Amino acid sequence: MGASSVDLPAVASEEQQAIDRVLNSRHFIRAPLLSAFLAYVCQRAIEDASVRITEHEIGVKVFHRALDFDPREDNIVRNYARQLRKRLQEYYATDGIQDSLRIEIPRGGYIPAFTPGTFSEIPLGEPEHSGVVVAEAEELQRPKAARLRLWLRGGVFLLLYSLLLGWIVQWATRPRRALEPRSAMHPLWTQLFTHDRDTFIVPGDTGFVVVQQVNHRTFSLAEYLNWFSAGGHDAALAMSYLEDQTYTSMLNLTIVSSLQQLPETIPNRFVIRAVRNLHFDDLRDSNAILLGSNYSNPWDELFEDHLNFRFTNHLTDDRYWIVNEHPRQGEAAIYEPVTKNDSHRTYAVLAFLPNLNKTGHVLLIQGLDAAGTQAAADMLFDGDELQPLLNQVISTKEHFTGFELLLEASSLNAESHATSSRILATRFYP
Repeated sequence: MGASSVDLPAVASEEQQAIDRVLNSRHFIRAPLLSAFLAYVCQRAIEDASVRITEHEIGVKVFHRALDFDPREDNIVRNYARQLRKRLQEYYATDGIQDSLRIEIPRGGYIPAFTPGTFSEIPLGEPEHSGVVVAEAEELQRPKAARLRLWLRGGVFLLLYSLLLGWIVQWATRPRRALEPRSAMHPLWTQLFTHDRDTFIVPGDTGFVVVQQVNHRTFSLAEYLNWFSAGGHDAALAMSYLEDQTYTSMLNLTIVSSLQQLPETIPNRFVIRAVRNLHFDDLRDSNAILLGSNYSNPWDELFEDHLNFRFTNHLTDDRYWIVNEHPRQGEAAIYEPVTKNDSHRTYAVLAFLPNLNKTGHVLLIQGLDAAGTQAAADMLFDGDELQPLLNQVISTKEHFTGFELLLEASSLNAESHATSSRILATRFYP
């Protein structure tokens, strides 16, 4: 059943085949939680057509929440439901476009609906029951003038029917034109990936994080760059050998891979650059996507003066937080991660700004920890929650202006996958 761990009963073979096709498609095969979600609700609906599937039930059975799971405090089911509906739409718009039976999860509930596909609705058997056959059976019993009118009507009908049937055959057998490639955040990505300039993808430097941790201090961009200049090596630094190495995290590699697979990407303009190999000129007139906060990507420092949500690290007592420079009503001045029992709450920032010469764009994907960075990236690639907000910042030239989004995410710990996320605060710039 693909990535799903839920076994479906051997009933309703046509529905079963529809489920199997979806779960084994490229849209679901590497999404185990979405697959489990879909498989579970389909199984419940097949077993009992009158079933009522609740958000609490899915949270407990699919996402293994405790029995006291409260959907009002944890929106994991709603988040994944949005992703599930989007994936199903993508599947039926591409690989499943000719499926005879389709699965839908209507909004406002979680009970799947099995509906006939477009291609099963073409009435190929209709000619045998047309008005022409009836007319031929009765025409000998009618007066000559009536028979003539009937023949004329029948001839017109045959002509129209032949034209219609010819159009249907031509439409059904025409070469399929590939659907225009588009992702959920298409307007944003088209600003970052353009034919007229390179887009530099810069993953965070894990070695830089380690050097700061073991030396109990943060380093500025100038100090970081000095490590690689002639005579800049400081042997007194603990683990200074990391200055000569290039490291990044699996999370950063996953984000880079996801960026590469976006349909808006321009392959010959997509440049992956290590933090230590980036140059000021790369951020002057090119587009860029910087992964990680200033703790792992010191190039963020160049844009801090333009940000309302700023990252602060205090390594002597292992604390890190986000400062809200100008809090609005209902907002806090400081956002710091909290771990309590088996729940971890963290924060992240997505910032879209002009490059240094204001000729292109820079996207910052920043998290206080791995869970925060991953939640920010997931929200970008999903787009369901971001799209309505970002529609507000499209100018008359259909270009995004600057914005910052502060996100809150929940996970089991700082390094695990975020289970839910939401937008806490926004800043839009003209």
